[in-house]
Amino acid sequence: MTPNASYPVWPTGVVGRWPDAELHSEPTGLTAITEKFSGYFADIVTNNVLNLRNGGTICRAYLSSHPDFPSLLAYGIKIVRRPGVINGLLTIEYRGLDPALSYPPPPIYTIEVTTGNEPLQTHPLWTSKIAGGPALTGALVPQNGSIWVDANGRFNPAPTSQTGTFDPTTGQFYNWIGGSIFAGVEDYLAAGIVFKKRYTTLGLPSGLSDVGTFSDPDGPAPGLPSNYAWFYLGVTSQDNAGIYSNDATWKAVPQGPAANIIYGG
Repeated sequence: MTPNASYPVWPTGVVGRWPDAELHSEPTGLTAITEKFSGYFADIVTNNVLNLRNGGTICRAYLSSHPDFPSLLAYGIKIVRRPGVINGLLTIEYRGLDPALSYPPPPIYTIEVTTGNEPLQTHPLWTSKIAGGPALTGALVPQNGSIWVDANGRFNPAPTSQTGTFDPTTGQFYNWIGGSIFAGVEDYLAAGIVFKKRYTTLGLPSGLSDVGTFSDPDGPAPGLPSNYAWFYLGVTSQDNAGIYSNDATWKAVPQGPAANIIYGG
């Protein structure tokens, strides 16, 4: 310290605001700003409300308003003890809607074309080139070593010990003959389309009754083949201090009588 020098008095309960705040805004309108304040460590730790050295107050409690931008609310804080007399550093992260906006902006849509495992029996070529069918004669006879069983437990192709006639009208796929090229194959990689919507809301998202059903997306989703439909997988939502960041997902899946009954298509 310099002899006879004078130093400013720093009152208790007062913090100084740093000038280097950074604001980051996403295309969805979700915005975050980080502010720093210096003061006595004990004051910062024990007081939610602190006086600003140049006038005004701040509150570091969760969901407290930013001193300049009321659409941004306190989300998280960090307090660090530093050397020196003014030995506390308070960092507050505020989140919310971009102060330049009155309402959340339009959603952002993405499309992912991927592959996924599907049961082999759902393959479009199941009857024509993979397993065939249970018929005794004609086009839909067993192929590639497929084995079929009827309601009476008789098989096609029939083992040498089998008695009675196989009934193809009740025939169901049973298994593969050993040595078949499809022995052990239970699924296959099928192309799939996933449609996603990212958007923000000022409250929890509504209209979630369609989750788990065949439901068309509300955005510019691509058209699908006649035997496919959009299935609403669900939505995740995160509270960012008063503004909710939401991600909704739909998947293109085969639609048939059984699926319509199960999922209410």
